[in-house]
Amino acid sequence: MQHKLVRLNTLLAKEISVVINNKINDPRLSNTIISVNKVETTPNLSQSFVYVSIICDSQNHDLILEILNDAAGFIRTILSKSKVISSCPTILFREEKDMETNTRLSNIFDSIKKSQTNIGNSK
Repeated sequence: MQHKLVRLNTLLAKEISVVINNKINDPRLSNTIISVNKVETTPNLSQSFVYVSIICDSQNHDLILEILNDAAGFIRTILSKSKVISSCPTILFREEKDMETNTRLSNIFDSIKKSQTNIGNSK
């Protein structure tokens, strides 16, 4: 059963990330980068806790989490219809509190922003 949970968590992390980045069109998320770091599913497969890192212009991470949790039913519906996951557990979003991960991701996104700015200036 443990191996099944690991595979399910990996699959959910990948698929939820795709849905967040491609299917959710909430304007409040326009200047926000959301990274799915890990998923922990309960042994009875009823709930999945999705840990995300949030990088945005405003520091209102609670609002972003609220938006994601409000969209959890929509995400679950898309995953269930995709035939990738036969029975999708209830999704609950949590912010990743690991500062090392958040700092590393922030540095990566800052370097991407700088390189995009440099490319835009060279045109």
